[in-house]
Amino acid sequence: AIHYASANGHTGVVKFLVDHRANINAIDKDNRTALHNASAHGRTEVVKVLVEGGARIHEIGMFMSSALHDASANGHTEVVKFLVERGADFNTVCNDQRTALHLASIEGCTGAVKLLIERGADVNAIDKRSWTALHDASANGHPEVVKALLEHGRDVNTIDKPYKSALRDASRKGLTYVRKRLIERGAEVNAVADNKRTALHMASFNGHIDVVRFLLEGGADVSVIGITALHDASATGHTAVVELLVRNSADFNARGNNNRTTLHVASFNGHINVVRFLLEGSADVTAIDKDGDTALINASAKSHTNIVKLLVERGADVNARGIIGFNNQTALHKASLGGHIEVIKFLLERGVDGSAIGMVDKDGDMALHYAVAKGHMNIVKLLVEHGADLNARGMFVGRFQIELSSYQHHRYQ
Repeated sequence: AIHYASANGHTGVVKFLVDHRANINAIDKDNRTALHNASAHGRTEVVKVLVEGGARIHEIGMFMSSALHDASANGHTEVVKFLVERGADFNTVCNDQRTALHLASIEGCTGAVKLLIERGADVNAIDKRSWTALHDASANGHPEVVKALLEHGRDVNTIDKPYKSALRDASRKGLTYVRKRLIERGAEVNAVADNKRTALHMASFNGHIDVVRFLLEGGADVSVIGITALHDASATGHTAVVELLVRNSADFNARGNNNRTTLHVASFNGHINVVRFLLEGSADVTAIDKDGDTALINASAKSHTNIVKLLVERGADVNARGIIGFNNQTALHKASLGGHIEVIKFLLERGVDGSAIGMVDKDGDMALHYAVAKGHMNIVKLLVEHGADLNARGMFVGRFQIELSSYQHHRYQ
């Protein structure tokens, strides 16, 4: 009964129960006491009655949380104040190694944050992710909490275990006001994490154009070696961000992972508006990645027919192939493997010649072998009609012969 009365703020009932020797520290199925319930619901007067009646303020409940954790997480400043005055340890951690300050920062409870800081809470404490309260406030978009933490000496450029600063967290979420607060306090715009990403990368990847613009105005570097912000925006299809980065001197043909250009990643991910913009600029349609694949080969592999057409119209070679020693595949190989018949029809219409149809990859397989091995019999028929050799042998020869027998039987019935 005391649990329910405490949660619902029935001070008189709680006092009656305490006076009549109710077990004030009894726990429910979640290991929570009446004090936990009252604290979580902000029942200040009930909390006072319970503590004065002998409730243990350090009792640990579900998730290893104390009454102070519960009050802080829910922004009940008066309860926090009372518990701290009565000796609650504000640096005790719950099961995620979070302190009361972490929890208040996550929820944006500015009053509780300020009170905890004033009473000596450790602003540098880290949880199991190596996040501080500043990371939590930044990631969840609480600018006033960020301000309070920064005013009490938190290092704005501290890096957490996943290698993200508070500025990168704010940029990733598009939290404009938080980001401004951080930069005003000296956050390094071009700080690079171990994953080679800056705040500009985070904002670009997530399409936050206002954040991108602000970072560029603040001196963000568009030419970080490796994957650039332009790669990230191209990969996720944020055309407006791509245009903004290019206007600020981002290199169309910069190389990222596996030596891929922005045109490679936009084509692979099917972002035709980005592809069109890049082609209207100076993007190199013939550029190859570490395997020798062009943007056309990438688009063909993913069945992005409209992009395939656009690339060919802009000069992409339909017969280009990967580097010998790697996969050595053509766009026709990739499309046949994936069963992308519309791409194949277009490639055949636009100049895949007889010799190209017979091109083999590093294992000696033609596009026909891929189609047969995967059971794409409509593609098998189409390739044979365009001159593919029914007697060709490759790595898939065993299955090829079995499937081919089935195909020929069907063909001549």
